[in-house]
Amino acid sequence: MALSRLFRSRRLKQLSVARLLFKSGRAFLRGEYRVGVGLLGAAALASKSTTLGFLAEGVLWFLRRGGRRGPRREEPPVAGRRPGPS
Repeated sequence: MALSRLFRSRRLKQLSVARLLFKSGRAFLRGEYRVGVGLLGAAALASKSTTLGFLAEGVLWFLRRGGRRGPRREEPPVAGRRPGPS
């Protein structure tokens, strides 16, 4: 009961939208335009329903990882190149 009331609260909607807009801006700055647009859409959904915003963000998180479970794998080292910062 209290959880459903929390998800309907105006403050949580505002916080969710602000968080998604912030993440979207960071994605655009990193050059990840598809992710940025997806997060903008999730922010639009979150402004209507917090639950829809959380679900959309979860779907984007899953798609961004390529549908894999576990941490992202790094590319194998290239022969003749030392590991470290490029």
